[in-house]
Amino acid sequence: MIGKEDMIKAFARNVDMVKRQVLNLTHEQTLVQPPVPGNCMNWILGHIVGTRDSIVKLLGERPLISEEMAKRYGYGSPPVCEDGPDVVKLDMLLNYLEKSQPIIEAALRRMTDADLAQPTQSHLGTTTVAQLIFFNYYHETYHAGQLELLREMALAAKA
Repeated sequence: MIGKEDMIKAFARNVDMVKRQVLNLTHEQTLVQPPVPGNCMNWILGHIVGTRDSIVKLLGERPLISEEMAKRYGYGSPPVCEDGPDVVKLDMLLNYLEKSQPIIEAALRRMTDADLAQPTQSHLGTTTVAQLIFFNYYHETYHAGQLELLREMALAAKA
């Protein structure tokens, strides 16, 4: 069974993976669009931050991002195709990502098994808090995996 410490370590590994994928990239490079329907690195990073913020709220903590930012990078939102006033800069996205980790860690450590077993409603239907957190971890990992190819595209576009 996956326990709280396993989830904490898994979320921390994702932060490290994301940071490696954006290392030495500029904000502008995170706006490079894939040649097929999909989202640029900026949108994916914002989406990961938004997903983490939903976990933060689920764990009873204060959200880190505004509702406007959550909507901008939420499921079904339009792709980020160019810089604009609603596009969050790379350094801020990384800042939110890094700030979310200790909040998630501390909140998970405070949770009891009974807290994690509580039923909750989501797009998955009725599930438990633990299952929803784990689903969001999986979702984050899926998107973090997309960053490798987008990094290579950003580096190729720079050349």
